[in-house]
Amino acid sequence: MHYTVQPSVDGTFVIVKVVGEVTTALAREYSAVATEKSREWNIRNFMIDAREARNVESTLTNYEYAYEDMPKQDLNAAARVALLVAPEDHSHDFIEVVTRNAGFNVRLFRNEAQARNWINKTEPVNEK
Repeated sequence: MHYTVQPSVDGTFVIVKVVGEVTTALAREYSAVATEKSREWNIRNFMIDAREARNVESTLTNYEYAYEDMPKQDLNAAARVALLVAPEDHSHDFIEVVTRNAGFNVRLFRNEAQARNWINKTEPVNEK
């Protein structure tokens, strides 16, 4: 497992590129680093590029991460977090549901252009 954290070319969001198996321990680590960098760079929104990563945690562990770990990490619940995954990968689907239900503005995408467009919207998005 491996990740990198960098600002987008236009400086409007932080990109976290994850490769390999995603565990809650890894997610806690890259979330902390990305949050620290976002404050340093004065950037509010994020793209988690998990097109080369697979969530290997159970639904219970994902639930606990969303409701217990994320609130403890001092994450900005209003930040837009696009979770970009490979078209055939459904291992991240549940984490989108539980993080949104826990009050975080996370949305799953399988298309990078759509993810970028959503991140950069400044007005509230009327979602289903």
